[in-house]
Amino acid sequence: MTAEPLVFSGSLADVYFDDEVPAQRERYQALKESFHKRFGVWPDFYARCPGRVNIIGEHIDYSGYSVFPMAVSRDVVIAVASLESSMPVQVTVANQDPRYTETSFQHQSDSIVHIDSSVHDWINYFKCGYKGLLESHGNIQPRGFRALVDGNIPTGAGLSSSSAFVCCSALATMQVNGIKLSKLELTQRAIEGEQHAGVKIGGMDQTACVNGVKEQALLIDFVPVLRATPVSFQPVASSAPVFVIANTRVVADKHVTAPTNYNLRVVETRMAAAILAKHANLHNVATLRDFHKSFILDQYGDQSQGLSDDRQLQIVLAYIDTKLKPGYYSLEDVAAELQTSVAQVRSRLVADVTIRASGFQLHSRAKHVFSEARRVYQFRDLLISSDDSSGDLLKELGELMNQSQASCSDLFHCSCPEIDELVEICRRSGALGSRLTGAGWGGCVVSLVQRSDLDRFLDHVQEEYFFRRWPEMRGDGSISNYLFATRACSGAALLPA
Repeated sequence: MTAEPLVFSGSLADVYFDDEVPAQRERYQALKESFHKRFGVWPDFYARCPGRVNIIGEHIDYSGYSVFPMAVSRDVVIAVASLESSMPVQVTVANQDPRYTETSFQHQSDSIVHIDSSVHDWINYFKCGYKGLLESHGNIQPRGFRALVDGNIPTGAGLSSSSAFVCCSALATMQVNGIKLSKLELTQRAIEGEQHAGVKIGGMDQTACVNGVKEQALLIDFVPVLRATPVSFQPVASSAPVFVIANTRVVADKHVTAPTNYNLRVVETRMAAAILAKHANLHNVATLRDFHKSFILDQYGDQSQGLSDDRQLQIVLAYIDTKLKPGYYSLEDVAAELQTSVAQVRSRLVADVTIRASGFQLHSRAKHVFSEARRVYQFRDLLISSDDSSGDLLKELGELMNQSQASCSDLFHCSCPEIDELVEICRRSGALGSRLTGAGWGGCVVSLVQRSDLDRFLDHVQEEYFFRRWPEMRGDGSISNYLFATRACSGAALLPA
């Protein structure tokens, strides 16, 4: 990630691909006119952030492991006009989508803005970006502004629509208030802001949304520091791969289901790390990656430097089979393993997260995290070290995606029947690899497809999944909202109005 401040892009062509510019020009003009009709003034600028698709590396970011997403062509755009300095400072936010009601809020000197995470309201995500940005700038006098939102990222689909909205809100707030931040700093503010929505996020979504690069995916590292390294698909360019997003139409809002799904998995991975560390007599272990690194160093000393990431994870995977039992742990079981009380377990591992659970599956969760981390490194190494001279590289990448889906479904239990069925349809339709993307429990499937097979692939998936369930979609033009190919796109941008 660059440390240079975010600056205005000169034109839409700086942000979008050439073949996308005409349609985007019409979209921005329509947003500009809608803004003027609603507020009686013209916008000063646009803030824009894309969604993202995670190619591989699911549910491992909050355990400290690297992930491999890319920014997609669908995005959130906010038209903004600042207000003259006045007290109290007021922000008004409207949405092009009539389902979302126009809302105003006032800046509060003590808390910046109140966010009730128990209420699922679209404006909360805007407030998260606003609050996350201004929390670290208490010495400025903020300005009020008006904002009109236009987004085409499917909601609840695992493409980070909420995180893109938070990032875009933070970007708009930054520009209105004359604050200069680098992409790294904006990313961190957005991560901190979205925590106010009540989910223990890992940071992948915000990093991908802000730091996307055209025609490149991002290897995102979280330890020792947050870092996004662009990785080109040039080694497989001769095979002309494309990624296709297919939306199951099962809404998977992690902020709503967090206590039984996302947050619960966070707690389960923490418990697994704590128990493994206890068995190995290791200290200062908070995540499964902490355990992995401490365990390898303890066991191999100086020789650990010569062990590849892949070999280290093989060793750790073998170890957990001897220390974590299959099936469920109760809170009492976890306390017994840690030789402490249930109250201490709650305080240490659960207190900051809202969950609902009668038991915890620790062996399968840890096995998924370690094996998925291996697949990310293998995916990276294949792209960096291969030239695809044999023509098999694309198949190898696809197979890693298939293995990831199996692990998400069988070990992490974050798939669902619709995802499993859509994955199988995609593979039968010619996908070299297909897997869920995002938090899971619904949302989207991402497939790796050769460009020469794209039209046939799209036709088959339309017929077998979408038109069979919703025959009314045939011919109404809505299929492009649920099934589309995408290239790796650019990240956060400011555009003049």
